[in-house]
Amino acid sequence: MRVGWWAAGALVLVACGTDPSGFAATTPLVAADGGQDAGSDAGALSDGGADAGDAGSDAGFDGGVNSDGGADDGGTDGGVDGGASDGGMDGITSSHTDGGFVAGASSPWPAGDTVYNSGNGLLESPVIAASTDEHQNLWVATREALYLLTPGAQKFRRFDAASGLHLASNPVSYYDCGPTVPFDDSSPWGCRWDVGAATGAGITDLAGGGAGEVFVGYDGQWDDNDRSWDLVDTTRHSGKLDRVRLNDAGSITVQRFDMFSSNTMKYWENRAVQRMIYDHVKHPHELYVGFDHGVDRVLPDAYRDPSPGEWLGTVEHEWVADHIHPRACFHHACINDSDLMLGGWHGLALDGDGNLWVGGRWAAGLVRWQPQALQNSNGPVWIQTWGTLTDKQGDKTGGNPFIFAFGDPYPPNPPVFRPAQEGEPVEISAVTVAPDGKVWFGSAMGYGIASWDGHAFAYYDAIHNAGAQQSDVQDLVALPSGKLAIASPNSGMVIWDPSTGQSVAVRLPGTGTVTRMWLDTMVKPVTLYVSTDGGVAAIRNLP
Repeated sequence: MRVGWWAAGALVLVACGTDPSGFAATTPLVAADGGQDAGSDAGALSDGGADAGDAGSDAGFDGGVNSDGGADDGGTDGGVDGGASDGGMDGITSSHTDGGFVAGASSPWPAGDTVYNSGNGLLESPVIAASTDEHQNLWVATREALYLLTPGAQKFRRFDAASGLHLASNPVSYYDCGPTVPFDDSSPWGCRWDVGAATGAGITDLAGGGAGEVFVGYDGQWDDNDRSWDLVDTTRHSGKLDRVRLNDAGSITVQRFDMFSSNTMKYWENRAVQRMIYDHVKHPHELYVGFDHGVDRVLPDAYRDPSPGEWLGTVEHEWVADHIHPRACFHHACINDSDLMLGGWHGLALDGDGNLWVGGRWAAGLVRWQPQALQNSNGPVWIQTWGTLTDKQGDKTGGNPFIFAFGDPYPPNPPVFRPAQEGEPVEISAVTVAPDGKVWFGSAMGYGIASWDGHAFAYYDAIHNAGAQQSDVQDLVALPSGKLAIASPNSGMVIWDPSTGQSVAVRLPGTGTVTRMWLDTMVKPVTLYVSTDGGVAAIRNLP
C-alpha cells in the first residue's frame, strides 16, 4: 500500500567503479556500512496503511483455495517448509549429476563481485537477462543477441539471427493443415504457409538449462483472433522460444519450440515469453515458461520433431503441456468463464517440493507438481485449471492442479494485493521463496511487496519499509540469508532484511536501471546476477 516517500534518508545507488575492460569491481558491489533503518520498524503495513508492527497483522485470506472458490483440503502446507528461491534450489545439497554437474560445487568464476560490460564484448544495451547452465557457462541476452562466456574466457561470444536464433529476420516456415481428429476442431479450412519468429522487440528472457544449453524467449504478437485456428490469424506462431545447445566446435544448434493449447490445436494463445525458470535439482530438466496468456511446462529432453506424416499434436504432447493459469474475472466472480482476466506471468518460482508459484497481472497461485506432466489415460492433466474433476466438455481430468489460487472470488480471496475490484490489475512482477518457506511477491504498479506464510498475506511498502527508491518493484529475489534483493525499475536495487527493517545499497553498472535478477544456487558461493542498462553484475559477496 502507498504511504508516501521514505523520509528517513534515501540510499544512494552509485555507478559501479569498474575497469573499462570489465570484470574487476574496485569496491564491493554491496554497501559495507551495515545499512540503515528503512522505516519505523520491520512490521508490515495493514490494509489501512498504518505500520502494524508485526508480520502477521493482515489476516488476509486464510487457507488455501481452489480456483472454483472451494476450500483446499490440503495434503501440503503450501510450500512453507524450506522452498527454493528463483534459482530453483535451496541448500545446494542435491547429488544429481548430469554432464559433470554437481550441485554445490565450487564456482569456477572469480571469487569476488564482478561486472561484465562492453569491455567484455557486450555490444548492446540494455542487458535483458543472465543465467548459467549446468557447466557454469554464462549466458547473457540483449534484445538483439545471445552472448556466451565460458569459465576462464575473457570475451563473450555473440550469436544472433545469422547464428540461427529465430529473431524477426530469421523466421521458421510452417505448413499448417487442419483441423483434424482427435481434436475438437470440426471446420476444416485446408492448408497454408505461415511463419514464426520473434517480433521486433526481440529477446525477452533466457534460462540456463543442462550442460551447454540455454533457452531463449521471444516477444510475440497478440491479436483478437488468437482463439481461432483459421485463415484470419497469421500471428499464432509468433514469439515462443528457442532451445540453444553449444557444440564442441563453439557453434550452436538452435531448435524452435512452438506451443498450442494441449487439448486442442484450435488455441494458440501463448506467444510472448515473460519469464522462464529451469529446475536443475528437484525435478531435473523441467522448464517452466510464463507467457502473455498462461504458463507452460516443458520437458525439453523429450523433444522431437514430427516424423513425416505424423500429427503435430500427438508429438507435442510428449514434451510440452500448454497451458495453465489461476484466474480472475472482470468486476465479478468467475461464472462460466465469462470476462476472464488472464496473463502477464512475470512471476515464477519453485518451492522446496518442486511446486510452481506463479504471479501475473490479475491473479497468482501455487501449481501442484505431478509426475503425469502432460496427460493421463483420461486426457491432458496440466491444462485443466478450474478446480473441478470434470471440465465443461465432460472430459475427466487429474483434478484441481492448484494448491492455492488467488484472485477469484475477490473479496475474500485477493490476487495477493488488494485492488478495488476483482479483475483490476495488480501487475505481479516477481515471486520468490525464502529459505524459511515464506513466499514474497512484488508489484510493478505501486502495491509494493507482499508475503504469504501459508495462511495469510502481510504487506510492505517498498519505500517506507524496504528502503527502495520507488514503490514499483521490477524484480525480487530471496537470498540464502533470508534477506531480499529488491530491484526498482529506474533506480537500482537494495538488499533488505525483513527481520530488522534494514536495507543496504547495491552498486550497479550503468544508470542503475535493472531489467532482471537471477540467483545461481548451483555453486558456492551462491551468485546473484543483476542485468542492467550497463551490463551484468555478478554479486558473490551476498549479505
